[in-house]
Amino acid sequence: MVAAHTHLFWLTSRAAGIGSLVLASLSVGFGLLMGGRMVTGGGKAGELRVVHEALSLATLIGIVVHGGSLLFDAWLHPSVLDVTVPFVGVYRPFWNGIGIVGGWMLVALGLGYYVRARIGTARWKRLHRLTAVGWLLGLGHALGAGTDAGQPWFLAMLALTAAPALVLLVLRTTGTPLPRRPRRAVTSPPVAVARPAARAAVPAPRSRPLTLPARTARTPTTTPAGALGVAGLLREGHGGALVLCGALDDPDPAVAAARAVTRAGDGLVPDVASLPCFLSRVARRAPAGAPLHVYVSRDMAARAQARVAGRDRWVVHVAPDQAEWLAVTAALPICPAEVVPA
Repeated sequence: MVAAHTHLFWLTSRAAGIGSLVLASLSVGFGLLMGGRMVTGGGKAGELRVVHEALSLATLIGIVVHGGSLLFDAWLHPSVLDVTVPFVGVYRPFWNGIGIVGGWMLVALGLGYYVRARIGTARWKRLHRLTAVGWLLGLGHALGAGTDAGQPWFLAMLALTAAPALVLLVLRTTGTPLPRRPRRAVTSPPVAVARPAARAAVPAPRSRPLTLPARTARTPTTTPAGALGVAGLLREGHGGALVLCGALDDPDPAVAAARAVTRAGDGLVPDVASLPCFLSRVARRAPAGAPLHVYVSRDMAARAQARVAGRDRWVVHVAPDQAEWLAVTAALPICPAEVVPA
């Protein structure tokens, strides 16, 4: 039996490669769930986005370790070009070549998420779909050049992690409708139950009815300066900022926001990476002179108030709790990873 330390870097590369394949399979699966809108609701969709991003970053780290470890392997002894340039190496050049191509695709498309504001959201979305191609090349590399490709445990692992993503990919590619959970109606908070007469009556909490009208078809119109409409939506995890353009038709910003979600003007602004950039884009697209109301979750209140300080056009309204924020923004059927025209 050969001592493990004599093949330390080879074993490290194998482990990192297997780990990257599992992480990439899970990341692609979660991404397809998000793209197919199989998960609804601001909270759950936001959590799914965070998991998808974490899995993607972990995959990229594993790819770097997988290729970098081989540079120090005493038996294979590849050069930098062998592990970075496709089809240059002499060891199984085809299978390792497609693995290198797939690895570079995953790295480029994964990191492109953080510069999507410069690329353009629509263009970035089209490019991001090629992530599945890079993942499929990685699967081919693992099956064609992997040391453990024929082992039962390896094939069982692929069946558990890669097979579900493959099914989702086939359904998405062929245009087969994916099952979706029905959207739950937004209801008012429960009213406190009356206590027995022997005790002092406790006043019921204030009710905030948020019954929303049916969402109309998307028509590109122009928002008049005096009409209330949704100018933009930014989501960060469970929180975010909803911008209303025009005069509030109700003193309660939550009710006004609920009534305005179906009256978006010329569309929502594209998704951006930060609140300051988001608010700047909203201001540029909104009609001149129209007031802009920012309805934010509590965790973003300080940032929003600091951003609009000293600007008479902006008014910040803070949601009293997380439930109300989710109730208002859930009326906009938008994936947290994107903001599409209304």
